[in-house]
Amino acid sequence: MFDIILTCFGLGEKKKIEEDEMVVFDISRYEENGKPFKVMELPLVAFRNVADFWDPNEQYQLSKLSKKSKATMKLAIKKRPSQLILAPPLKVNFNYSVTGSYHFHQPVYINYGLGNHPRFSPGFLDRCFQTVNDLKDLFNSEFRRIHFFPNHLSWEDLYRIVNWINQDESLPSIPVMTMATIKDNGMFFKILMENLEKNVHNFTIWGMERGQKSLKIRHNFEIKELYVNDTLFLDVDAFTSLKFSRANLRGVDIQSEEINEILMSWKMGRFGEKMELFYAKDIAILHLRAMLIGLEAELRDPRTAKRNILFPDGTPGWLYGGIDVKGANGKTATIWLYSYQSTNEDDPIPEECIQKYENAQRNWNRIAGDDGDPVRDAIFVDTHLTITFD
Repeated sequence: MFDIILTCFGLGEKKKIEEDEMVVFDISRYEENGKPFKVMELPLVAFRNVADFWDPNEQYQLSKLSKKSKATMKLAIKKRPSQLILAPPLKVNFNYSVTGSYHFHQPVYINYGLGNHPRFSPGFLDRCFQTVNDLKDLFNSEFRRIHFFPNHLSWEDLYRIVNWINQDESLPSIPVMTMATIKDNGMFFKILMENLEKNVHNFTIWGMERGQKSLKIRHNFEIKELYVNDTLFLDVDAFTSLKFSRANLRGVDIQSEEINEILMSWKMGRFGEKMELFYAKDIAILHLRAMLIGLEAELRDPRTAKRNILFPDGTPGWLYGGIDVKGANGKTATIWLYSYQSTNEDDPIPEECIQKYENAQRNWNRIAGDDGDPVRDAIFVDTHLTITFD
């Protein structure tokens, strides 16, 4: 046990400090003949002002000295909105919404074992878990995100992390989960998905490539928003194994034939029971014929077909026209092509949109059928593809 000592100079006359009185220390008034005092013995209001000059790392370290110091720090820390991010094995991030991010690094000693899996110091995960719990208690912080680095974790470590998450009663669901790349032909991803027991609101995956063979996954929890980023050769089997409401693909090299496979799987009722949105950004070339073959798609007239929708960013609006595909569950998938989107229900349909629809309608059998070469109107370049389900 030790006391933290601060030396303050030129404090002048002693003044009684009430607990409800704000005290500000002016360092510029300190002089060399000042006397040290024990900061932990300051009245609470004065101590709060001193503690506010320390960053969260310093406040946390002081709270670890003793039960008394922890209790004092909990009373002294000004409660601000904050979030915790668990990013094993390297660190726990603590984010203040205003003042920035602070890192609580864990000591790690790496030895590589069989299969080139990293093996860390035995207690590093326990230290990560303890740090998260301590920060939640000290700062009244919200546990918001878990970030997995498959290349830095063994499967044994992963099982322990998932088990800890499942047992955390203060975390009914996971607000944000991210995973950087799929390794070992997707086995890390498979273990995570098939052992996690809590719903995830926002799940981002960097890299969802096919391995030596496609991956089939069974999981019980649900994903509200799925993001797949920076992926070559999308594993469609893995993608259509997931239970999500909205999917957003960015930097994903997805082909028209793969979109057809996804829609066909949905149409047959094999996946996507609760799917609301599929959005793919910056598809270089979209061959409509390859995407629609076998789906029995119907081209809708934008002048007569109107529906209320949500844009990919969540903004409400209206969709006129589009291409409809009926599913086995009675729902309709609407592809936002040959259509007009507006946030205002009363906007007139642009003449250009009507002309494109009429041109497509005259050639629809050639565009969506299987009896000839694709026509010019069936190829889109540099497009964002949006499909809604209702």
